[in-house]
Amino acid sequence: MRALLHGQLRAAGGALRQLALSAEGGAPARRRGAGAGGRAGQRPRAGELSLAERRALVTGASSGIGEAFARALARRGRPLLLVARRAERLARLAEELGGPGRADVIALDLTRADAGAMLEAEVARRGVELDMLVNNAGSGLTGRFAELPVDRQLAMVDLNARATVDLTRRFLPGMIERKHGGVINVVSTSAFQPVPFFSVYAASKAFVLTFTESIAGELAG
Repeated sequence: MRALLHGQLRAAGGALRQLALSAEGGAPARRRGAGAGGRAGQRPRAGELSLAERRALVTGASSGIGEAFARALARRGRPLLLVARRAERLARLAEELGGPGRADVIALDLTRADAGAMLEAEVARRGVELDMLVNNAGSGLTGRFAELPVDRQLAMVDLNARATVDLTRRFLPGMIERKHGGVINVVSTSAFQPVPFFSVYAASKAFVLTFTESIAGELAG
């Protein structure tokens, strides 16, 4: 199995790192502009699901980059599971994107310790097989580290880092078993250097970047 770690993309000020699984053998490759699970412009091989048959789960989908991901995937015919805290915003977006069956919603606060288990159970209850996971949910808090409330800083770590690890661990094994799928972990330019007054946020995004590239290395063998 080959892991394709696509080149860094820039969107709405964020840097996206995409880990896509392929049934092909060989060493990992770095590319720009390819879609999840295949080369840009390539048709599905025999036995592969078409793009319209692959369901993508997008976290933090109610606004910002998550909403942009949802709209872009919907335009390409992807059925979606949209996850965020704000149920009303999710419902409005889902209706715009085609409603039940095309864009379904799960309102959930991913800072909860049991959020990953709850989401996994709900996906299983709905009989959904995920072909793409977009770990986009995140938050930032600026100020002096020694002065910011510790509970809010820890909640930021929970959302930005722990939830990414949790959901990747829950849904990646099925993709590996099926030899098809993709995980996109959203970071930002803060992942690439220290950022005073944004220290925990920058550290959490650096964690996600290194985590993603490390998993790519594991899957390359």
